[in-house]
Amino acid sequence: MTSCWYRSLSRSIETEKNPGVLGLPTANHTCQHDKYACGDGACIPVNWVCNGEVDCKNDMDEQNCDHPTTCSGGAYQCSSGACVPHRWHCDGKLDCNDGSDEENCTSTGTRSELPG
Repeated sequence: MTSCWYRSLSRSIETEKNPGVLGLPTANHTCQHDKYACGDGACIPVNWVCNGEVDCKNDMDEQNCDHPTTCSGGAYQCSSGACVPHRWHCDGKLDCNDGSDEENCTSTGTRSELPG
């Protein structure tokens, strides 16, 4: 029982020292002045906000941004205008905040062609 309590306490302390450890947000967590708070406890550099690439797990860093008309090479452009790595397109996980990276995909992970 003591070792279980100790491990739990150690994890709590480690998570408070390093927000984002174990993917858990901490209570009342704020980011340093040169960081952007993703809203889930994670902090990213402010220059990553509205850079056309999703860095926060919840896409907050790319919401309400004026995105480029096209994404740089190797990136997939979401319907919202945000850019995510092309390998995230049709990978079975929603990466675009609008879910467009998983639309019209086959079960094998490739994009299906729509008759047109």
